[in-house]
Amino acid sequence: MKNAREGIEELLAVLDRLAQLWGRELVGDGNFDILVDYIWRLSSSEPREFAANVERLVDDALLREEIMSTGQKLVEQGREEGLQEGSLKRAREDALRMLRKGYPVDDIVEITELSRDEVEALDKDEKTRR
Repeated sequence: MKNAREGIEELLAVLDRLAQLWGRELVGDGNFDILVDYIWRLSSSEPREFAANVERLVDDALLREEIMSTGQKLVEQGREEGLQEGSLKRAREDALRMLRKGYPVDDIVEITELSRDEVEALDKDEKTRR
């Protein structure tokens, strides 16, 4: 069985070959971003390592540029998702602390910007744990 690195290298080589055959049509296709996203996630590598592999393995300059651009978008999207998850986690933690101190649900909803249903679910979970 091949290791993941060899698999990624093969996928990048296939993508390079497809670019040679299809030219700009490949890059303009909406599925291109999905394919790059798949390869990126499959590689489980740091952005610099992924970029180095792309530079080393992809001969087509346009394709290399598009992969790097798509990769950068994915990194930014991942950061944004991480920030959103962190913010939501913090709001839930704040809501739990307020529930424990007896704050009214309406105040918690207003302060944390969580939905009423979510605050009530947190309250229910907290009460069942006691």
